[in-house]
Amino acid sequence: MVVYDSNFLKHKVDGFFETPLRFSKEDMKIIFLGTGNTLGGVYRAKSSVALIAAGEIFLIDCGCGVIQRMLAKSIAPSDISKIFFTHHHTDHNGGFLDYFITSSLNRTNSGRKVPVEVFGPDNSKEVISKMRESIESDVVSRHSVDDSWSNIIINELNDGEIYNRNGLVANVFTVNHGSYKPSVGFKFEYNKVKIVFSGDTSPNENVLSASENADILVHESYNKNWILASIDQNPEDEGTLKSVMLKHASTIEVAKIAKAAAVKHLVLTHHIPSPLPLKKIEQQYISGMSKIFSGKITVSRDLMEIS
Repeated sequence: MVVYDSNFLKHKVDGFFETPLRFSKEDMKIIFLGTGNTLGGVYRAKSSVALIAAGEIFLIDCGCGVIQRMLAKSIAPSDISKIFFTHHHTDHNGGFLDYFITSSLNRTNSGRKVPVEVFGPDNSKEVISKMRESIESDVVSRHSVDDSWSNIIINELNDGEIYNRNGLVANVFTVNHGSYKPSVGFKFEYNKVKIVFSGDTSPNENVLSASENADILVHESYNKNWILASIDQNPEDEGTLKSVMLKHASTIEVAKIAKAAAVKHLVLTHHIPSPLPLKKIEQQYISGMSKIFSGKITVSRDLMEIS
């Protein structure tokens, strides 16, 4: 029989942390929880970013693996109750149900006691309501169902101001993600800092407009040369890979957007294909961008923090 010492629950429990992530009410920063694409990967979870502003933590998308990444950054899932969705492809919302249940459970506190608020495009109610309905038996088995933690408040909007509380203002704008509609991006402003998230999109004028003089532009990207090389190696995938290029933006196209918008810091995410998190390889991924955009360029990695 294995005998554990008396400190096991305090020091040796996977995912336990004594001190949650600390930040001030004045802070505005982002932590990347998932920087990969639909295919997933060993080093990159699917799409999710934690936005810290106005004394709260918000999620931008909620892909699979988000809980593990939160815990790795000492973010208590129960400390988050507001999620912004750019669209409802499963690599952007596949971790939502995991978050919904896990955030209600006890780890470092008594669990989330308030409803989850969702902000997203105008199919969010349809999608999220069906997801919530699918876990009703799980919800009932874990807690008594009441009017607080088990509820979801859904705010839908494709264009305009979608959030304005405690000095944090969020505007949503429509983008072009091929045949998948609606898809949106977000512009967040707080304490004179502007952070823009493109969402999944091909080059788009709304992204350019929202990003003018932005402190940080977080934009999805693909490397065209890498995709063309993949087509050469796997001709049977030509149709699929060409379709990918039609509904996303290349690294070079993103550099042109950042230049035109006079962005201060360009951060790439949702990498296609996903480079290994090694500087030499990431530099190959962004080859040619600095010839167009002279500002700071970062290839995001999971758990990277930027302010």
